[in-house]
Amino acid sequence: MTGAAGFPSLSRPVLFERLEAGGVALTANRRLARFLKHEYDRRQQARGLAVWPTPEILPLSAWLERLYADAGVAAGPRLLSSFQEQALWERVIGESEAANPLLQVASTASMARQAWQLAHAYRLWEPLERQPLNEDCRAFLRWARGFRELARTLGAIDVARLPDLLAVWIRERQVPVPREAVLCGFQEMTPQERELFAALGHAGCALAELAPPDGAARPMRLALPSRKDEVLTAARWARARLDADPHARIGVVVPALMEQRRQLARVFAQVMQPAAGLPKTPRAALPFNVSLGEPLAAYPLVDTALAVLELLRGETDLNRLGSLLRSPFIAGAQAEQAPRALLDAHLRARGEPQVELRRLRLLALEEDARGQPRPYAAPVLAHSLEALLVLADENGDAVRAPSEWAEVFFAALTALGFPGGRTLTSEEYQVHEKWRELLTTLASLDVALPRLPLAGALSRVKRMAADTLFQPASPEVPVQILGVLEADHLEFDHLWVMGLTDEAWPASPRPNPFLPIPLQARAGLPHASAERELAFAQRLTDGWFVSTKELVLSHPRREGDRDLAASPLIAGVPAVEAAVLGLAESPIYRDVIHGSGRMECVEDTTGPSHPPGDLARGGSQVFRDQAACPFRAFAAHRLASASLGLPQPGLSAAERGSLLHQVLARVWAQLRSRQALERISPERLEAIVKAAAEEAVKALARERPRTLSGRYAALEKERLARLTLAWLEEVERARGDFEVEAAEAQQELTVGGLTVRVTLDRVDRFPDGRRAIIDYKTGEARPSHWEDGRLEEPQLPLYAIGSTDPVAAVAFAQIRPGDMGFRGVAAARVDMPGVRYREDWDTLLGAWRQALEALGRAFVAGDARVDPKQYPRTCEHCDQGLLCRVHERLNLGPMEPEGGDD
Repeated sequence: MTGAAGFPSLSRPVLFERLEAGGVALTANRRLARFLKHEYDRRQQARGLAVWPTPEILPLSAWLERLYADAGVAAGPRLLSSFQEQALWERVIGESEAANPLLQVASTASMARQAWQLAHAYRLWEPLERQPLNEDCRAFLRWARGFRELARTLGAIDVARLPDLLAVWIRERQVPVPREAVLCGFQEMTPQERELFAALGHAGCALAELAPPDGAARPMRLALPSRKDEVLTAARWARARLDADPHARIGVVVPALMEQRRQLARVFAQVMQPAAGLPKTPRAALPFNVSLGEPLAAYPLVDTALAVLELLRGETDLNRLGSLLRSPFIAGAQAEQAPRALLDAHLRARGEPQVELRRLRLLALEEDARGQPRPYAAPVLAHSLEALLVLADENGDAVRAPSEWAEVFFAALTALGFPGGRTLTSEEYQVHEKWRELLTTLASLDVALPRLPLAGALSRVKRMAADTLFQPASPEVPVQILGVLEADHLEFDHLWVMGLTDEAWPASPRPNPFLPIPLQARAGLPHASAERELAFAQRLTDGWFVSTKELVLSHPRREGDRDLAASPLIAGVPAVEAAVLGLAESPIYRDVIHGSGRMECVEDTTGPSHPPGDLARGGSQVFRDQAACPFRAFAAHRLASASLGLPQPGLSAAERGSLLHQVLARVWAQLRSRQALERISPERLEAIVKAAAEEAVKALARERPRTLSGRYAALEKERLARLTLAWLEEVERARGDFEVEAAEAQQELTVGGLTVRVTLDRVDRFPDGRRAIIDYKTGEARPSHWEDGRLEEPQLPLYAIGSTDPVAAVAFAQIRPGDMGFRGVAAARVDMPGVRYREDWDTLLGAWRQALEALGRAFVAGDARVDPKQYPRTCEHCDQGLLCRVHERLNLGPMEPEGGDD
């Protein structure tokens, strides 16, 4: 009996007998090699053997590389690694005439490299030379000639041409060949593979094929509401089959495995090992394995390593730095866990999107005015950064070979104490070893790459980590989650294939753009045409029917708002309901805990009282938050609950407003009165304002050095000067006489038993001795917010009732381009345009006092009710939503932001 390739066909038992006799099994992929090795070991154990020689079962690619290595380096050119080959293609394309700023060299090189491999595997070079080509194909031929010449100059060969070279050596008897080789899983052979196997036969190697599985499945088709339901049902099915037979071989095949990998791993873990997330539960090996590894860069340990290397540039992105500060994989992570978290929060509060390495080290050593370390001081981190700073200074502008950069990177990681002080888990240890291997691979790129700047080396190593799929080694497990290619030729007791919609199966063609599409279709290249994809999908589908006893073929009925249909390749399979599978409900622990709980409602709206006489943090904002919602005030000012800052380019509205406050304070510190303003020359006034803007920007630049520098700082100074001069000329000159008694003055006020420290933007004194308290506003000023018992803008009423001197007026100074003026109220008629006279001034003060004292007493008493003044507007920008869960408490559903200025 002959197989698909025309060689004698062998059953699996006969294959194992041939392996015992010294034969070799060559597989189409690594998964099939592992499967056959595992089955061989099970056979030997069943025969009562304790030890046995390791059988020769290898993927064809690994066997070819071993054969080439055994032939000796002197016998031929250097074999390029995949990374070396990719680097050569990038070099050829980057130096070609086709290179331009819009060309993505790395991805173009990957596609060109694939076209090169396909052209060799399917013998396309002669047809390529004979037919008309488009611009992309002509560019590829030029690159291919450049790659071939560069490889020849370097004395190197790539894996695409390795089978051809070895076929020549085999025919010439330059390399030994096995006495017998069994081909496993080669349902489709490329012309290159056929020539290689013919050379083996010519050299005296007896070739045979492993017969495909000959099972007879009981197929059923299942339509489930969604992909989520499909994954959950498959997981429950796998658990039920495993519970019934712990030795069963269970397969779950997923065409879109790359897209669904994380969802599959999460759901299968919840179903297979529901207690894994409970506290103090020992971590046990999961009974399933997802065949597709994750990019090495996705593992936290490698992400930390890459974040460390990015610091060599002398600065880094704040979000990347935040993950590094919280990482357990650098020195002192456990001892300085809390200070580093506070350092991250402090940096975010400063709002700089980029953080300089030197500035970070200084902050990690910062002390307060008494010489005590700040809460965010981290001396171990500072010591590590000092060593890293030396490396950054030495290498920031350097151009080095890849091997030299590998040494620098190892040194940088050592400086930060990577991979940390605690013992690594088994998975982390394997990831660390793979990362070290990757840096060693970087060192091997000297043969392919010229010298690189730091940015180029960092980009290269990050791309290598992203392109390297890694799966930590794990013990053999009964449940395998596979892609469609990996499942080919495997055998199972139970098999579930999911995601078989008419859109996904057969897959859409994806021809390579650098080879003529008609030529690809005629040669039968993978993904070349719809006909090729249909034939391929049909062959794999037929294989599922003979590779298992129980076969479940499933697809989701809907995705979002779209209806989905079953693939026509499985439409003839009898449809069943999920109940036919006989699955018991297996809810995850979270649902069990919630389901078993008894709801007990306790009305608890009061926290611990505030110590009498103690200064409350937050100033007038305490009263503002208490008025808006008592819980907000309690959480923000008693629990110190606040969201992390969001770094943004430029200055926030609050920072720009603060700068204006500082400029006006400095200007009035020199002018002191309206008379001085009237007498000063325009030139002198402009000089004073510009100097004040310069000083204010310089002061903030100490906290925001990157933002307030260069052209941006100059524009901000111009804005501040222009706005200040307009305010002085248009509004302040139009007033009657006054003197500025205080600007940015601090004082302590006690209202309702609550003591706070407040800052008065400005206090003016009129000629008759009366005073006006002014609060600068760069946004819209609304005195109407003073009219009810829950004052939305309590600052000025608070200053008015807390002042020891009589107050004649309180006013917002609204300083906005095109909308400037005072907005406020007064006890008598005052020469301040925009300030209204109130006959009921004393009544108004009494109402303010009553409202503010009530707010103060409530805060001191620990009032923590969830009681927003005006839902949802009050809650729209509140930080405390995750704590108070106001939307659930009020049963109002998700908050819908209102339009308008509010």
